[in-house]
Amino acid sequence: PASVSDLIKGMVIQSGNDAAITLAEAMGNGSVEEFVKQMNEEAKLLGMKNTHFNNPTGLSSDGHVSTVSDLALLSAALIKDFPKYYPVFSIKSFKYNNIEQPNRNLLLYRDPNVDGLKTGHTESAGYNLAASSKRNGRRIVSVVVGTESTEARAAESGKLLNWALQAFDTPKLYNANEAISQVKVYKGAVNAVNIGFVDETYITIPHDTGRSLKPILETVQPVLAPIEKGQILGKLKLMKDNEVVAEKDVVALNSVAEGSWFSRTWDSIVLWFKTTFGGSIANKPASSDKPKAAPAPANEPASAPASQAASQAASASEPVAASAASAAMPQAASAASMPSNTPASAPAPAAASAAK
Repeated sequence: PASVSDLIKGMVIQSGNDAAITLAEAMGNGSVEEFVKQMNEEAKLLGMKNTHFNNPTGLSSDGHVSTVSDLALLSAALIKDFPKYYPVFSIKSFKYNNIEQPNRNLLLYRDPNVDGLKTGHTESAGYNLAASSKRNGRRIVSVVVGTESTEARAAESGKLLNWALQAFDTPKLYNANEAISQVKVYKGAVNAVNIGFVDETYITIPHDTGRSLKPILETVQPVLAPIEKGQILGKLKLMKDNEVVAEKDVVALNSVAEGSWFSRTWDSIVLWFKTTFGGSIANKPASSDKPKAAPAPANEPASAPASQAASQAASASEPVAASAASAAMPQAASAASMPSNTPASAPAPAAASAAK
C-alpha cells in the first residue's frame, strides 16, 4: 500500500487524481463529499469569494469554479501555513512502482528561483499553472490559466513572475502589535485605545510610487466601549492623486472594558451635545496624534511589463489553507506578492475619520 507521503507526492508532482481521492477519503472520514465540504469551508475562511469546489481532483463539473485571484490567495496561504509540505512542490520527479515521472511544472527546470507550485489541465479551462518564485528575499506567486499548451503556460508564467518583481514593491509597513496611533474611546474604563496591526504588516504597491503616496488613517467614529483586542477600528489608506492605491484594516491592540455608570452617562451627554450642536461626530478626527511613520520602498528602476496577460497585484498575508484543486476559470493571470524584509522611510499618515 502507498504511504501518505507517496500519495501527497503523487498528487502534487504527478497530478494523480487517484491519490487526491484517496487522501480526500482519509481526511473526510471515509467520505469524499465530507472532504469537499471541508474544502469549501476553508475557501470561505480564506476569503475565496468566487470559489466553489465539487471534487478534490479539479475535474470539470457544473458549479465547480474559481478565479485566478482566489487561487492566488490559496497558493499564498499554502506557502505560508504549510512550510513542512511546501518543499514537495519543488521536487522535479517522483518514482513509484519503478516508474519515474517528471513534474509537469517546466519552470522548475528553467528558473532556479522557482520552487512551485501546481499545474492543471481540463478541456474547459485549458493549461493552467500556479507558480511561485523567491528572489532576493521576496516571494511572488502567479496564476495563469486558459493557455493552449504546457509550453505556453510556462512561458507566460515566467513573464508574469519577472514583471511582478520589476513592477511592484512589497515594503514592510509596521511591526506586529506596534501602536501607530491612539483613538478616543467613549464610555470606557480608559479614554483611549492603541491601534495598529496584530501581525507584521506588508503592502504591495506599484514600483517607485512609495515616496509619492500619502498615508491617511481613517477611523470609525464614535468608538464605544467595550472594545476587544483585534477589533477593526478603521483603515490605513495609501493615496496617490486622490486615488486609493492600497489599504489595510487597523485594529485595537488592547481591550477596553466598559466604564462606570457615571462615566458612561457623562459620555452619553457629551456625545449628545457633539451630535446636536457640533454636527455629526463621524466628521471629526479620532485623534490629534499623527500615526508613526510607515516605511516605503527604495527607488530602483522598473522595467515595462514582460507579459501582456491580464494581471493583478495583491498582498499575501492570508489565513490557513488545507487543499488545492484546479477549476474552470475565465482566461486571466494574477500576480501576488509575498512580504519583503527591506524597509525604508516614508511620510507619517495623517489622522482622519469615517462614518460606519
